[in-house]
Amino acid sequence: MKSVVAIFDNNWLSDWYDIPPESFLTVEVPFPENIPTFQPLPSVDDIWIDLTPMLNKFYANFTTTQANLQNKSNELRKSVGEQLNSIPDFTPQDYNPPKYVSANSSEINIEEERLMHLQESEVRSNVDY
Repeated sequence: MKSVVAIFDNNWLSDWYDIPPESFLTVEVPFPENIPTFQPLPSVDDIWIDLTPMLNKFYANFTTTQANLQNKSNELRKSVGEQLNSIPDFTPQDYNPPKYVSANSSEINIEEERLMHLQESEVRSNVDY
């Protein structure tokens, strides 16, 4: 016990708030008679032997998945190319814009439209909001 105190006490700690160094040490507790035993840890070689089949399956699936993805992307590229090739080429001469057709089938009289606009404007200017 004294050797621990001697290591712990550096002369300036013994008077620290009047707490003796023994207060920081554990109480003497008897060590258990039955020490638990643990299985030895497996070696890296043992772990590798168990891990190798799983890694082989992963790599096999990975390469298969990569090949499947490449096949699907090639099919998609081919399909899009076929669709684009089936669209006819348009030229400016092929463009046929729509013709404007009036909603009124009757002839519009500009003077009547001007008078109607003046009347509606006059009515709206006389309304108090």
